[in-house]
Amino acid sequence: MTDAINPSPDNWLKDLKPGDIVQFPAYPPKTPLLHNAFVVIEIAQLDSETLLLMGIGRDVDPTSLNASDIQITEKMDLQMAGLSQPITFSVNFTRTVLIPHDVSRLPSMASPVIGRLPNKGLHRMQYIRSPQRIEADRLLLHEARHQLTHSGERGPKALMSENDLERQQAAWDAISAR
Repeated sequence: MTDAINPSPDNWLKDLKPGDIVQFPAYPPKTPLLHNAFVVIEIAQLDSETLLLMGIGRDVDPTSLNASDIQITEKMDLQMAGLSQPITFSVNFTRTVLIPHDVSRLPSMASPVIGRLPNKGLHRMQYIRSPQRIEADRLLLHEARHQLTHSGERGPKALMSENDLERQQAAWDAISAR
């Protein structure tokens, strides 16, 4: 958890890249200023949406460190990340978010970039994410997008139209091209 510190420009979505740190309102909200911090792991640009796979940030707990955790504890690193307190990001515990390109429709949901992982954090994220892990993350994004765009269907055997199949293939191509 962290306090919101830095304002962000209006074009944050198109400038977003892996390693950026973003905030979304805490759930359940405890105070109006409390936010959850996430590190962007993977991005898929689709027709009218951007799909984000993000690692969840949590308070630093030395007793529960995982080999795939990225810690930010030093003062300069915290400043670069836009954070006020030490934090641990996990690439194993993730959240997937679908954001329309027209973010003006979601001012309370969309959360701006507050900072960036320091170089050693970026190197750690690259080290942790093997080619197999990257492919698995991209498949996860593809599946998440399919679930989000077809949430109104009933049952797992619902038929997709030809247009849906083309959109699904375009999404997979966009994710695989990265």
